[in-house]
Amino acid sequence: MNMVEDRAFFAAKASVGDELLCQSTRIHVAIARSERRIAQALELRARVFRENAPHVAKAHARHDDDIFDPWCTHLVAIDPARDEVVGTYRILTPEAARELGCRYAEQEFWLTRLDPLRHEIVELGRACVDPDYRGGTSLMLMWTGLSRWLSGKHYTHLMGCVSVSLKDGPETVWRLYQHLMPTHDAGESFRVWPLQRLKRLEPASHEDIEIPSLLRAYLRAGAMIMGEPCVDFELDCADFPVILPLEQLDQRFRQRFGPLAA
Repeated sequence: MNMVEDRAFFAAKASVGDELLCQSTRIHVAIARSERRIAQALELRARVFRENAPHVAKAHARHDDDIFDPWCTHLVAIDPARDEVVGTYRILTPEAARELGCRYAEQEFWLTRLDPLRHEIVELGRACVDPDYRGGTSLMLMWTGLSRWLSGKHYTHLMGCVSVSLKDGPETVWRLYQHLMPTHDAGESFRVWPLQRLKRLEPASHEDIEIPSLLRAYLRAGAMIMGEPCVDFELDCADFPVILPLEQLDQRFRQRFGPLAA
């Protein structure tokens, strides 16, 4: 095989059994349809989350999984040359959440005010990208694939919990929350309440506040924050509840990242 044939061979192999959504020269984004591909996604999650929280009880587990995974649709970014998953999201539709009996976010927040939209909200979670593929392009290509998967469906909102590390102390996360809410508050009709609250601190200077990359990407796409973050003691982080109305998906986001995908 020459180089072109070799890449074509691996590209075809990587797509077998997967529902291809979009692709670039380096990455294919698909819905995983095989146990092998889903297992690759769970293995990637274990590696990435171990990197971020090496002290947790599941630090040496080969797979990161829980009761929600069998009910979720798994979106994956695949490097066809390696035939490996290098990025993933899991998607919990309202239909699957109804059959399961709850959403992941209900483990951390009171979601009462979202009840009128319960049948229209898709929950995203467990987002991660292999360290060798970070820098924004892989994540945004996954968003392009997600947008194509959602096209034509009746859903109106995306919801998720974005984790922010507590390694620099809860005061840093509280300052971040204070800094973001004036311009990114989802409003009282979308208000949720954490089951484990951060310690409230006196207002502090907003200088030199760093917004984590995943949270920044959500906000740039038009997402809003629904309330105070919830403390996750197991993973030593605080989860920000965010919601993104699909009809308000930032047009600049579509224009910038849409051309990435064939």
